[in-house]
Amino acid sequence: EVASVNAWAMLYGAAIVSLVAFVQGVPFEFDPSPVYVGSLVYLAIPGSVIGFTAYLMVVHRLGPERAAYMTVLFPVVALTISV
Repeated sequence: EVASVNAWAMLYGAAIVSLVAFVQGVPFEFDPSPVYVGSLVYLAIPGSVIGFTAYLMVVHRLGPERAAYMTVLFPVVALTISV
């Protein structure tokens, strides 16, 4: 169940981003440099697939009300790490 929800959400997100880019006339370009490919892989796998799947699993186990408290902690953790 989590995998299918994750797949549909990413499909909808990709469709919306593609539509906005098309309307704004932004070209789709791929830079084969190692830095670009590395950042793309990092954002796609750990940043999106693993992160969103983990969050959906928490929502499934705890419920949306209790899982929403995680979003309160995101800025606190980010600020603590950056300090």
